[in-house]
Amino acid sequence: MLEAMLAGGGGGRVPIKKWTTLTPAPKATVTTPMVAIEGKLYLPGGYNYTDSHYNTHQCYDIATDTWSTKAPLPFLGMNYTAVAINGKMYVYGGTLKGASAYNGALWCYDPTTNTWVACATGQNSGYHALTVHGEKLYVYSGFSFSNNNTRNYNGFRVYDPVTNTWAGLPNTPGNRAFAILVSLEGRVGLLGGYSSVSNGAGGFIDTYPNTIRRFDPSTGAWDVGTPLDLGAQNWFGDGIDDTVYVTGVANNPQCREYNTLKGLINTPSSPSSHQNGCSAVWDGKWYLFGGYMTGGVSNKLECYQPFSD
Repeated sequence: MLEAMLAGGGGGRVPIKKWTTLTPAPKATVTTPMVAIEGKLYLPGGYNYTDSHYNTHQCYDIATDTWSTKAPLPFLGMNYTAVAINGKMYVYGGTLKGASAYNGALWCYDPTTNTWVACATGQNSGYHALTVHGEKLYVYSGFSFSNNNTRNYNGFRVYDPVTNTWAGLPNTPGNRAFAILVSLEGRVGLLGGYSSVSNGAGGFIDTYPNTIRRFDPSTGAWDVGTPLDLGAQNWFGDGIDDTVYVTGVANNPQCREYNTLKGLINTPSSPSSHQNGCSAVWDGKWYLFGGYMTGGVSNKLECYQPFSD
């Protein structure tokens, strides 16, 4: 999941670029989203190599550096995504345990009542990108089916939690899976990912675009932003002020900052690698959790603070 809160370059605060290692979670996981709501980090469900899929809902309290469990995720699966809208968590799509195709279910979790409610179903989707912009949920591309040989991408859509309805949106040229979606400069920005086109002989040519494309909901049009320094899939990240922070490229702790005014900025590597991990932002700090690392699946939680309080 990628939610960027972009408001201007650190606001005169002092850059400190500090990493802190926090209390690890009871369960290690990969391909699990993380959402920040009112000073807590929510990790619904997960997958690892020990007990496969699980629906344990882990919650981290930032103020006390402690973990607890909440109402379990209503399904077993992986490759789903999550965002926070108006104090609630929305979990979408992914692959259900034992299923041969992705699903389009959307679930809403309310921390105040510790309950889950099913919302309107969207299109089947996995390896998609998800973000919040203008209190609506935007979903970009991903695969419709688990058979990657079909390369069946499924476009660009928006969900309105007020009306509980989905609508299709204009797609950008060249669909992508494994990408990042971010609320950026008053638009919805698309970064990185994976795409493929037919080679005319029954196979596919795979590409990893480094372009940033931006969608303006007020006009329904896409444009192109400053290119990234590389194209990659399976990375993830979040935004703080006018900078997007990303990591998760292979089994590598390297992190990157993309500032809308200054371009690429080198960020100190995280203490651990987090391939296929997850992240969230709260109070100007970037939290990284889980993923693959040397030795197996990680339960580590780390915090990056770019500026002084």
